[in-house]
Amino acid sequence: MFSHLLAPTEPAQLPSVVRLQNIEQILDAANVVSGWDNAYGGGGIVRQVATAQLKWASALLECRCPEKIRHQLLAAAARLGMVVGATDFDAYAHDDARRVFALAAACAEEAGEWRLRAKVYSFRARQAVWLGDADTGLTHAELGLARPERLTATELAMLHTARAFAKLGGDVEAALRAVGEADEAFSRRVPTIRPG
Repeated sequence: MFSHLLAPTEPAQLPSVVRLQNIEQILDAANVVSGWDNAYGGGGIVRQVATAQLKWASALLECRCPEKIRHQLLAAAARLGMVVGATDFDAYAHDDARRVFALAAACAEEAGEWRLRAKVYSFRARQAVWLGDADTGLTHAELGLARPERLTATELAMLHTARAFAKLGGDVEAALRAVGEADEAFSRRVPTIRPG
């Protein structure tokens, strides 16, 4: 009844050049959305806010950005994309989640953020398995393991667990091996090192 009163008449203005403050805003948005998603689930206002924030962040990727902070911009966009993808996943908006996770993975890879990339691929693997597509889930888990020497033990365990779930559908031996690899990786974790 009142929503017509809130229709924007002017789009949000993007900066002519990306600054560190813009990157900090993206990271703050990721933290807020993550907290809301954990508290309320992915639907309703959480998803609306998340999508709006990601649109703004992805538009910043098209703006001029000093080379010395481009990595930070890409990493922040990847982090927000991962959070928004998880929010979409929680709301059962699986097509949206797939697109957003793909954006997050591409940004993390371009930024050289292997740990963040691995975490995004873990989400992608879990989503595929959840949707009954074990083969795609396995592919995403394997892609997440592309640079294992750059990942923490916890991140490795997370991806091996995703591999195990993906293999449960048919190859019990491979699933058991993946569980063993996850257990072995987890046993090497250092609790003071947070996963990406």
